[in-house]
Amino acid sequence: MKKLIAITAAAAAFLACSCQKAPAERPNREAQIAVQSYTCNAMNLTDMFKMFKELGIKNVEVCGGKLGGKYPNAGVHPGMSAEHLQYLKDIAKENGITIISFGVTGAKDEAGVKRICEFAKQLGLKFVSTEATPDMFPLWDKYCQEYGIKMCVHNHARRDKDPNYKFWDFKWVAKEIAPYKNIGACADNGAWECSGLNSVEGAKVLGDKIFTVHLKDQKEFNVRNSPAVIYGTGAVDVAAFMKQLDKQGYTGYLIIEHGNDPIETKRNTLSKDIEFIRNN
Repeated sequence: MKKLIAITAAAAAFLACSCQKAPAERPNREAQIAVQSYTCNAMNLTDMFKMFKELGIKNVEVCGGKLGGKYPNAGVHPGMSAEHLQYLKDIAKENGITIISFGVTGAKDEAGVKRICEFAKQLGLKFVSTEATPDMFPLWDKYCQEYGIKMCVHNHARRDKDPNYKFWDFKWVAKEIAPYKNIGACADNGAWECSGLNSVEGAKVLGDKIFTVHLKDQKEFNVRNSPAVIYGTGAVDVAAFMKQLDKQGYTGYLIIEHGNDPIETKRNTLSKDIEFIRNN
């Protein structure tokens, strides 16, 4: 009888251990590092990509801007010419850069959604970031499925003078995107914190619907226009936010977005932000 009890207890202990989830492994941080081109909005993309190569940056989300180089005044957008589009591909390839996403962008109608998705496919993008309203989600889901991309709903900070702006509220975003396979969140943790929300809680609420991340630290909490600062020097617990993403199994891009500091200090800012990601 004692032997039977011992065997039963051992079996129960084994089952209890086997039912516990193994700790999430830390993702490959080098593969996660990316930069939003808005971070260097005073530069054209030709010069920007050269600097990124020198800093070891391999993944970029492009938000527009000028090509520079051979086409100094040519803009980057879904209606750009085939010649300009090829030049964008060429300067990315020359500098070892993969353009992973475009945005934040938007479309007013079905034709606009399709045009953006076609543009994304031509560039070989994985994602498009928008602040499309929920009434447009069925169209985005349809064309993302057709073109093999994902749409990521981005959030800016709360707008006290515009109560209809809901994107800052991660609970609202989570509810609205839940029915759609090809629509997730581009989680801007800095905008959450500027809105008085906690980044870690935002990560928990959105869970596996986080497709991309705009990673920020902010000088002050719950201040809408608080400037971005180097990771680990502001009011946001960026390390805790990253650890929560790890815990949830997020292995996607941590896109550095840091556009408010002067271009003269940009290399130093990016170097320190990259080092923070590597070490946390």
